Amino acid sequence: MKTALWLLLLIPNFVIDFLAFPLAPLIVLLDEKRATQWFVWFLTPDNPMTGDAGHEARWAGRPVYLKKVAWLWRNRANGFATSVLGARTEGPVSVKGDIRVSNHPLFEGLVRRSTPEGYWQFYYVKRSFKGRCLRVNLGWKLWGARPSVASPRQYVCSINPLMGYSHEISS
Repeated sequence: MKTALWLLLLIPNFVIDFLAFPLAPLIVLLDEKRATQWFVWFLTPDNPMTGDAGHEARWAGRPVYLKKVAWLWRNRANGFATSVLGARTEGPVSVKGDIRVSNHPLFEGLVRRSTPEGYWQFYYVKRSFKGRCLRVNLGWKLWGARPSVASPRQYVCSINPLMGYSHEISS
């Protein structure tokens, strides 16, 4: 397992995450092209600075500047976590636990994923407070389509005891 590597990568991950807070309000002042050239580590490779459709809907009617800053804070250093710290693996991904574990919709439980190269993901969701859940996502994001060396899987260290959730699905 790549647990020792994951622990070692916590240091650069936290440093870049921390830098994302003061830099985000400055990065969004740049046009998308310049931001991509100079600050690619702080952007999301699969979405513009205004965010995905869900973020756009949540921030509808608010100033674009604030929408962009909020997106970069929500997805701190996503480009760094994907391109620099990301897992370059060809899989296949083995799964232990229930793949339905999620906070959207809420399905409590634990799922562990791993690859033959030793990359892993630990994902746990448990209701905590009214309308909130504990969500723990550690390792590398190994869900979705078969991983490939060409598209690295994002390094992740996320523990949120107050994550929102949508309607439940039955067990």
